[in-house]
Amino acid sequence: MNRLSSNRERTSSIRNLERIAEALNAYASDQGTYPPSFTTAANGQRLHSWRVLILPYLGEDELYNRFNLSQPWDSPANMSGASEIPSVYLHPNSSSNMRFNEAAYYLVVGPGTLFPKTGPLGPDQVVDDISQTILVIEGVPLVPSRSEEH
Repeated sequence: MNRLSSNRERTSSIRNLERIAEALNAYASDQGTYPPSFTTAANGQRLHSWRVLILPYLGEDELYNRFNLSQPWDSPANMSGASEIPSVYLHPNSSSNMRFNEAAYYLVVGPGTLFPKTGPLGPDQVVDDISQTILVIEGVPLVPSRSEEH
């Protein structure tokens, strides 16, 4: 990859991070807290990630409305939505036929973050300078290879 392509990818990825951060902040402004890293059913089963919850804040209302939030993301009822991923969640050099669980942007979770195990914090609970607070990071999708799936 040449330097120009690399700079374009970096700039595009930064724009994606900024759009996602804006959506997370808008969600927090409306809901009082940042979205949970994932929602769960009463039995503890994981249902949907934060990525689905902020879709309306990214202008993806149509896609958001295709999800049944009371069923797992990979249930038959949700597969039409789960098979699509908004471009903002894709790394600029990613394939466009990825699914939500293959996105390139992740929350930082755990103690000392906005997303501890006890649940997400609200904007008023941020004690650091807001410009020093990490909301989302770029990473390589954690998708097992075909040989690891068996």
